[in-house]
Amino acid sequence: MATLPRTRIIGGDTPWAASLTVAPSHPRPDGPVVLTVTISCQNGLGEISLERHKDFYERCFDYKFNADDPELSRLLAHHRANPAILPSTQTLTAGTYDIWVVVTPVADFQNLMHETLHRADGYDRERIAPCPELRTPPAALTISARPTVIQASVTLQRPGSARTDDQALGAAIRNRTAAIGFDRYQRFIGHVFRDTRGLPRHLAASEGVLSQPPLTTYGPHAYHVLKFATQAFLTMQAGIYISDLPEDRKMFEEEKEAVRMDDPTVTIASLTDRLHHYLSADAGPSALPYLNRIVRAFLSVEHDGDGGVPSYFDEVLEHRRTNPSMIELIWSYWQEQGMLVQTM
Repeated sequence: MATLPRTRIIGGDTPWAASLTVAPSHPRPDGPVVLTVTISCQNGLGEISLERHKDFYERCFDYKFNADDPELSRLLAHHRANPAILPSTQTLTAGTYDIWVVVTPVADFQNLMHETLHRADGYDRERIAPCPELRTPPAALTISARPTVIQASVTLQRPGSARTDDQALGAAIRNRTAAIGFDRYQRFIGHVFRDTRGLPRHLAASEGVLSQPPLTTYGPHAYHVLKFATQAFLTMQAGIYISDLPEDRKMFEEEKEAVRMDDPTVTIASLTDRLHHYLSADAGPSALPYLNRIVRAFLSVEHDGDGGVPSYFDEVLEHRRTNPSMIELIWSYWQEQGMLVQTM
């Protein structure tokens, strides 16, 4: 906001003075500029508040706004109110401009002044001299250079990343996730119970389901069979590998894996090799690194006095260690894919 000292421009000794305030002094091109004239009288009134004595400013004076630039003068030409508001300065070039205002009292100034200021503090009609035509000193308005607007299209590209062996673990998780999908599980249970519903007749015949009698198990025994069959299904599909059996080929989508890893040459064989290197990085059997850490920290499979022969429990433990179901990894992977943590 730019404000210069009050001054009067008509020759002679007079207590009246006017000043101009420009706000803001450095406006945005599409933002408004407010020009406010403030009048003061040293014969008791002092600075006259525009907010408290709006009638005085509106009824007692005429205002003519001027500038040292033709375009800015054109914008100010039709403004006669106080304050004057310029909606924008977009037509002005960059630079600093001087603005001033000629303030002219109306013909019946003395009477109108009395009507509008008789209740003001310090007002004494007999002491207040007539007001001459006033001119404010120049106030600065600075227009900054506008940045050049460039229309361009923006394309986001995936950043380059180095290939690492642990990328194959993601492919294995996806493969084992597809392996325990409900369609495969339903088909497996259908084989167990000799249920041909949901299987095409030619497929059921080719798999020998039609030639077998239905499994006649009812009541709680049927539930136990179902539970055992489910455990067997998950056990058979457990492990950290990518199946390359012909019937499982559709679970591996080479095109999608190539996009994920930014590697157009990715194959089941190459991923299997990278997965083997990743699982064999730690000392001990091929297993997930975090499982090896758990076993080394909390469990011991050392044998004292048994000739180094592992017990049945140790064999089961090693199987669970090297062939985990990865349920927690599958869950974590899909939570990460769904951006659950970022959302929370």
